Amino acid sequence: MARLTAGLSSRDRAKVRLFILVSPPASTPPTFGRHTYVHAKIWVFDDELAVIGSANCNRRGWEHDSEVNAFIFDDRSPAAGGQTFAQKLRQHLWAEHLNVSPAVVTDGVASARLWLSPPAGARIMPYNPTAARDRIPDSVCNTMLGTIDPVP
Repeated sequence: MARLTAGLSSRDRAKVRLFILVSPPASTPPTFGRHTYVHAKIWVFDDELAVIGSANCNRRGWEHDSEVNAFIFDDRSPAAGGQTFAQKLRQHLWAEHLNVSPAVVTDGVASARLWLSPPAGARIMPYNPTAARDRIPDSVCNTMLGTIDPVP
């Protein structure tokens, strides 16, 4: 998290939050924790740009791996009551992950509060980088760095 926010002012750093998708409650706890592994990557920027694909956000993912992403840019103002593709996608994902109706998350800024105080049945939880179950020690990461991303 420190590397992610290193270039931000303290004011902007305080706005950054990371969440993970979790499995719905079950009668027996999952073996490896409640987190859900999803290979696809989806980013939505300002309800205008949607990026959907499999490439990781690093040099290897963008330049060397056999991955693909689609960038759908829609900055025109939709007709009254209309929505951009990116806004519809964000609403669908937020509604599913927060367990609310898509209408509740139409306004991305106003509904952002739901991530900080999730409603009952939401499938998200704050990411904790110090949680022992998901953490790979820095010493292991540093040892593997040349193997994982050997391109200088």
